[in-house]
Amino acid sequence: MEKISTGCVSGCVCPSGLVSDGNGGCIDKDQCPCIHNGHTYQSGESIKIDCNTCSCQNRRWTCTTNQCSATCSIYGDGHYRTFDDKRYVFSGNCEYSLVQDFCNSTSGTFRVITENIPCGSTGTTCSKAIKLFLGSNELRLTDGSFQVVRRDAGEEIPYQMRTMGLYLVIETKNGLMLIWDRKTTIHIKLGPEYNVSKIKGLLSFMSVLRILDLSQKRSIKINQ
Repeated sequence: MEKISTGCVSGCVCPSGLVSDGNGGCIDKDQCPCIHNGHTYQSGESIKIDCNTCSCQNRRWTCTTNQCSATCSIYGDGHYRTFDDKRYVFSGNCEYSLVQDFCNSTSGTFRVITENIPCGSTGTTCSKAIKLFLGSNELRLTDGSFQVVRRDAGEEIPYQMRTMGLYLVIETKNGLMLIWDRKTTIHIKLGPEYNVSKIKGLLSFMSVLRILDLSQKRSIKINQ
């Protein structure tokens, strides 16, 4: 006579058509959660990533494709943060183009230049002055104050200046915002009107590679 074991069998089995939810229950496959940065989100939940919204559906994220604003910075003794959030230290004693929408012979609307000088006794450099070329105007930011110089070339691009706490804020009608602490820190924000992947300068995408091309003798430290 065949014996049939009625004892328990280790392991968990869900009924046909269902899957484990990881918490001891069984759910339909289309109710499986999505994962983002180690967190679990149930089907139907949404999250914000920059200016886009992502929704969890059928175990997959579905996201909007809005063009978002992007920010880059220079601060302290030669610290740089690019639009794609790469950080590095660059000690260069000269004038450098931080960001610009000029490309080869293509005409642009703005250019931001920093004048770096040695600071302290360690060989590092700091930003002494900022020059913003904005159409037919040149805005010079140095020693805690600013000066506007009219230029012959370029179109008239409307802008406004205001003080926000310790910061001087310059904002243009075409989506450029410059925030300066009147010392060595500057933040540059570009609105969705710009395709930041086509912006040139030390703070643009993949700028670390261009920094390395400037001079093999410069002191460069890339933060991973």
